[in-house]
Amino acid sequence: MLETQGSGYGGHQKSESTSGAAILAAFVPTFVSAVIYLAIFVAIRNRFHKHYAPRTFLGTVPEENRTPASSSTGTGWFHDFRKLPSRFVLTHSSLDAYLYLRFLKFIIAICLLGSCLVLPVLIPVNATGGGNASQLDKISFSNIAKNSHLWGHTVMAWVFFLGVLLLIARERLLLIGARQAYLLSPSRSKKLSPRTVLFLNVPKEALLQENVKGYFGEHAERSWPVKDTGDISDLVQKRNDAAMKLESAEYDLIVRANKQRRQGSGSASSLENGHSSSKAHRPTARQPPVVGTKYDLIDKSRASVADLASQTEEHRASPGSKLPGQSAIFVAFSDQAAAHRAYETVTFKTPAIPLQDRYLDVLPKEVLWDSLALPMEKRLSKASLGLVFVIAFTIFFSIPTSILGTISNIKYLAKHYEWLSFLNELPDWLIGLISGLAPPFLISWLVSYVPKLFRREYLLTMNLPVQDWA
Repeated sequence: MLETQGSGYGGHQKSESTSGAAILAAFVPTFVSAVIYLAIFVAIRNRFHKHYAPRTFLGTVPEENRTPASSSTGTGWFHDFRKLPSRFVLTHSSLDAYLYLRFLKFIIAICLLGSCLVLPVLIPVNATGGGNASQLDKISFSNIAKNSHLWGHTVMAWVFFLGVLLLIARERLLLIGARQAYLLSPSRSKKLSPRTVLFLNVPKEALLQENVKGYFGEHAERSWPVKDTGDISDLVQKRNDAAMKLESAEYDLIVRANKQRRQGSGSASSLENGHSSSKAHRPTARQPPVVGTKYDLIDKSRASVADLASQTEEHRASPGSKLPGQSAIFVAFSDQAAAHRAYETVTFKTPAIPLQDRYLDVLPKEVLWDSLALPMEKRLSKASLGLVFVIAFTIFFSIPTSILGTISNIKYLAKHYEWLSFLNELPDWLIGLISGLAPPFLISWLVSYVPKLFRREYLLTMNLPVQDWA
């Protein structure tokens, strides 16, 4: 029955299909821009080693940790990059960098394997499917009118799916072995961070140094409780802002002085030294803005930096030594095994609360210090709000994505909606450009805002103590 009605499959594309134009409209601009960017990169890569190969020569990188440099001409950089073993990344960078590099290679391997396995089978199956589609639609699934040809898609789907599962299982076994070998390597296990555990919502008694071994075990060697620092964080932020304002004002003054020197002005030296003859050229501001009294921005910023630095040092000399009722504490253990045992056994929350209250092997740059001393109840409420935000965002974000996706079916829309009938008058190349290039471009532009929104709203809502999302 299906075979006798084969003319109905792909029939809507027989005379109106723009798949070829759509593919070309999407491929040509992308290919041209890719060639241009690649040509620019190849042209400037060997001239700006500080940006493209900093780890090969910078003195801040120890000799043993530097990346092997390419030839002096720089023509073999791609070959050198391709031949660089992944083990080098593991020993000279981090486990995360190594695993990410292996993940990219794994994805590329799956795509290549899937293309070599599926396309030689499915393209002939679709092309001989009995439909009457035209252009590139003839080799798509929409051209199949015979039930027997559907088995080709079924078999290939199962083969590809099972193959990917086997590859993932293999990668997981390799991951476990590589992770254990990396974490237990002598060069790393002797560091302080693998032996340190961050505990959250710790009662006041456990924060005291004399009670550390009683709460965390005999192998606990040292602890650093998170104390009430008072206004130090605000003062440091204000000091940094004032320092940046001072730097910007001084840079502005230097630019003006250099401009006057190039113009041959005799007052350039006095301008650099800040003499009274050049007061008119120094950056100024008003307080309050616009209508307030004018003041010298450099002098005011210097005074602000000095004052805030003095206040910060006074607070540091006599910090708020009182410990909150609940706070966080970093505990260093005698060895890595003891740290792992404490991580698995020591906790200060009830099992019913679905929040992580301890972190192992945390680096200082990963800690969000303002969130360490949050009470458990506040963390739980913020985490719940964050989860609600994610669910609502996922649901509502599908609406504009679906609307943009319908642009690819512009012929169908013009046929079924009268107010869009004017699209039928457009030339085929323009229809192909709209349906082929516009949807992926607009969707990629829209999706680019997703990580920014999540990091700004979701993570701030949850107030995570450790930024393991970075």
